Amino acid sequence: MGRVRRQVLTDILRSADVACDLACGTGTTAVELARRGFRMYAVDASPAMCRLARQKAGV
Repeated sequence: MGRVRRQVLTDILRSADVACDLACGTGTTAVELARRGFRMYAVDASPAMCRLARQKAGV
């Protein structure tokens, strides 16, 4: 994840502990936020993208 994107997400989500990634694609952002301690909900219209995101997340 890029430094600027990481900083923006950190600033926006500073006081949150749950986040939702809509149109999560392969789950890159959702996995990164989960590693930072967020309880994540990630959704995508594409079943193939959801499968890739679950694989990336290890679930």
